[in-house]
Amino acid sequence: MLALSLSLLSCNNDDDNQQSIDCELVNCQNAFIAIDFLAQSDGENLFTNGTLTRESFQVIDISSQQEVSFGINSEGLVYITPNIESKSVNSYSYEVKSSEETILTFTLDAKNMATSEDCCTVIEFSNVNSTNPSFERNSDIHQVYKVTLNL
Repeated sequence: MLALSLSLLSCNNDDDNQQSIDCELVNCQNAFIAIDFLAQSDGENLFTNGTLTRESFQVIDISSQQEVSFGINSEGLVYITPNIESKSVNSYSYEVKSSEETILTFTLDAKNMATSEDCCTVIEFSNVNSTNPSFERNSDIHQVYKVTLNL
């Protein structure tokens, strides 16, 4: 659904009577995977209850050992923005740490689906998995996952 909505922001315009979209004026949404970190004991979000903090939180690309961009909304949902430029399907592995301790590892396949006519990057994610048995896709929202942790 995210890929479809982003692809609607294409600069391609087959209608000769309309002007093409100026891509500099388009506000693109970053492609992301969102994770809701929940307490195993009561299901409460671990950021909103203060167990996890932005300052002690890191997301690491395992292959490059580089930090990955992320944001946290007011409800404690973590938005991870992988740096994906390849036009072929590639696998990525991530390690999530809090105070230098690994609390989650997960993998995903991703492909940049954007064409030269698209204003925005269009990323297709698939095979998002973790060895943590509680890691699962939120059935209500595409590309949002939840994991319960005993911290």
